[in-house]
Amino acid sequence: MDYSLDAEALTALGHPGRLAVFRLLARRAPEGVRPSDIANDLSRVGALLSFLVNDCCRGRPELCEPIAAQTLAKLASRSQTRQTPIRVLFVCTGNSARSQFAEAILNDIGKGRFQAFSAGTLPAAAINPVAKAVLVAREYETGGLRPKPLDSFHDSKAQPMDFVFTLCDRAANEDCPALPGLPATAHWGIAPPSEQGGDAGQRRAAFVAAYEAIEWRLQRFVALPLESLSPLDLQSALDGLGSAGAKAPAAQRMAQR
Repeated sequence: MDYSLDAEALTALGHPGRLAVFRLLARRAPEGVRPSDIANDLSRVGALLSFLVNDCCRGRPELCEPIAAQTLAKLASRSQTRQTPIRVLFVCTGNSARSQFAEAILNDIGKGRFQAFSAGTLPAAAINPVAKAVLVAREYETGGLRPKPLDSFHDSKAQPMDFVFTLCDRAANEDCPALPGLPATAHWGIAPPSEQGGDAGQRRAAFVAAYEAIEWRLQRFVALPLESLSPLDLQSALDGLGSAGAKAPAAQRMAQR
C-alpha cells in the first residue's frame, strides 16, 4: 500500500473548499457532477476509505461502520418487532411538487410499512396548484400536505430517518448538515415540471410525467428486500433507481418527443 497517496488525499481534504467539492461529489455519486473532470477524483475515494476502515480501524465496525450497514441493522431489528415503520424523507428545493408526490405515493403504497415525509431547503408558500390537481385527480387526500422546511428535520427532537432521497439537483447540491440517525441516501433526480413551457395541457403533462416517474421508482423501492440486502447491494439498488436510465415509461415517451 502506498501510504503517501493516502496521506496526500487526506491533506487535500483538509482544505475547506476541496472538502466542500468532495462532499458534493460523494452525495451525487455515482452520477457525478459537472465539470466532468472533477468527478474523476472519486476514483480515489474507494481506496482511501478502504485504507481508513481496513488499515487504520482494522475493519472494526464499531469504530467505522458504513452508513448502509447501520441502516440495515435498524431495518432488521424493526422487521422482528414490526412496530415501527421505515421512515423516508424526500427533499426538493421548494417542496411544492415532486417531493409532495413522493410523500403521498409512498404513504399510500407503503401500506403502513413505510412512513413518508417531505421537506424543502427553501420551501414554497404552498403546494403548486397543478401538482395538487394531479394528486386530487388520483383521489389523494391533500389537506395535510404543505411545504415544510428541511431544518425542522435537523432538530434534535425530530425522529431520525432511515432513508433520505433528493429529487432535484439543486437540493442535492446544497451543503446541508447530516440528518440525525445517519440515514441511507440517494439522489433520484426528476426534471422540474414547473419549468415546462407551452400551454396548460403541456404543463399539466409535465407534472403527470414527474408523478409517474416517482411512482415507478417507489413501486420498485417498496418491493426491495431491504432487510436482507447487503450494504453494498442496498446502496447499489438505491442509486440504480435514481440513474438516468431509470424512468417511468410515460417519462421516457415525453423525453422522446
